[in-house]
Amino acid sequence: MPNQKPVDANLFDWPASSPRLWGSRCALCGNVSFPVAQRCSRCSHDEQDRFHLSTEGILWSWTVQRFPPASPPFPPSDGNPFEPFTLGYVELPGEVRVISRLFYNAQQTPHIGQNLKLAFEQLYCDADGTEIIGYGFTPHGDTK
Repeated sequence: MPNQKPVDANLFDWPASSPRLWGSRCALCGNVSFPVAQRCSRCSHDEQDRFHLSTEGILWSWTVQRFPPASPPFPPSDGNPFEPFTLGYVELPGEVRVISRLFYNAQQTPHIGQNLKLAFEQLYCDADGTEIIGYGFTPHGDTK
């Protein structure tokens, strides 16, 4: 198996047999955040409980990113042309909405209300050949 590491160790478990995104829930008001927050964005309370977010969600909105993402965590351009990718706003019901890459094949088109499941893919390889793994969502089951 190749050497792999997550794009950010605070975002999800990696390696793991069933990797999950990490979120936080405010101990005072119950507000859920992703990524893990130090303070609640609703009430500013500083006691946050870290927990695993749901692995299934619903596509709330989407777009195509046609410019390179920020470096870091992504590497600067290696001279190859940038390839646009799909981004979505995925609602994890009862928890939070997550901005995420959407992993679709060329025959698939995102649809608002579509059921999605958490997935992981190699984003790039760093200078020493380590695979940098990122999270995203992929179509799952029937659409709403």
